[in-house]
Amino acid sequence: MLSKINNIRTLRSWFHFGQNGRSCSFRYYDRGTVENLRRRYGQAEPPSYNLTAITAPVYIFWGEQDALITPPDIQRLASKLSPATLRGVYRVNDDTFNHYDFVVARDANVLVYKPLIELIKGFGDGVSTSK
Repeated sequence: MLSKINNIRTLRSWFHFGQNGRSCSFRYYDRGTVENLRRRYGQAEPPSYNLTAITAPVYIFWGEQDALITPPDIQRLASKLSPATLRGVYRVNDDTFNHYDFVVARDANVLVYKPLIELIKGFGDGVSTSK
């Protein structure tokens, strides 16, 4: 995976992920106090994302052994989403499942991807679209 980090945007995404983890928040990219104040946000700290503005359906999947995202983190995220947006919170049915297993577990297909595909198939039910 690290071999794919070949440009500044990819690196910035990794840094952004780390910033949010260290600050225990879900905020815009922190470019440093001066850049945040002068050119970006008009304040020293980057603002938090407005999660209530999300209108797409959201399903949260989590693993019992995840050291990066804990059950209180899941609850905090779920509480910040609109009730109309949050469609479900699902614990992966494997007591050993962790953060990296979403990508590397041999059984992720059965435990995560197939159930997720079934949820996605239901997105169109009762929803009208216009061109």
